[in-house]
Amino acid sequence: MGYHDAREVPNYWTYARQYVLQDHMFEPNTSWSLPAHLLMTSEWSAYCPRKGDPLSCRNAPSNPGTPPSKPGDRGRPVPHYAWTDLTYLLREHHVSWRYYVFSGRTAKTTA
Repeated sequence: MGYHDAREVPNYWTYARQYVLQDHMFEPNTSWSLPAHLLMTSEWSAYCPRKGDPLSCRNAPSNPGTPPSKPGDRGRPVPHYAWTDLTYLLREHHVSWRYYVFSGRTAKTTA
């Protein structure tokens, strides 16, 4: 991965200012969307049994832990993602970025 500013690739920066880039998500695994989002933002989907301990994390491309279905839901523990992700690194190095998420309910389809 690298970083290039508008002086090096002005056409891409023009596109980014005018349009949403990566508006379709192509999942790197054949699982549900949470692992795909984790892979996209940190290049890893893992299960971490110990809170705050990245050394406890193990690869889990299909099941990194299912979050509660709604805020305040006590039926399921909140999973811990203890590793450093790309968004943290971008922020720490003062690189601007955006991540757009569709709001609303997921449409169900039947085959």
